[in-house]
Amino acid sequence: MRTIILDGYNVIYKIPELTAKLNESLKAARTALAMLLSTWKKKYLYNRAYIVFDGKDNVTLEYPQNKVCGIDCFFTGSGEEADERIIALVRKYGASSEITVISDDNKVRNNCKAFGVKVESPSFLQETSMKSKDAKKEPIKRISAKKDREITDYYINYLKQKGRL
Repeated sequence: MRTIILDGYNVIYKIPELTAKLNESLKAARTALAMLLSTWKKKYLYNRAYIVFDGKDNVTLEYPQNKVCGIDCFFTGSGEEADERIIALVRKYGASSEITVISDDNKVRNNCKAFGVKVESPSFLQETSMKSKDAKKEPIKRISAKKDREITDYYINYLKQKGRL
């Protein structure tokens, strides 16, 4: 089972498009992150996806089911940090799942690596998406039938000269 866990605010502040959403509201930035992860999860075939946010107890009133765009979101209470919750999730699912954690926070990265999970920076979400977009945009280059014949004839002559044909 493949699982991806995001350090919510860490990712929002590292991806410019998400940081720009903060001008609208914190909720808009969280929703944009969840939408990005929802698309990403489907595209790269992850079974489970979690976003962990530092949060006060009243934040959960905005999201009664703790889901944003179908993504499970955890809002830590006043006595817990997102870092601790991420590490707890890794501890819980690490043995039975292929986990990728997205964070630039050293505490998160080092602890998660100690549990043997893959750790990537927030730019990983963008880089992977950009690679697939670029691959789709690049047209297939075709050669003419005349050029194809010239190449084939050249290769046949080459093989004859080497005694391989």
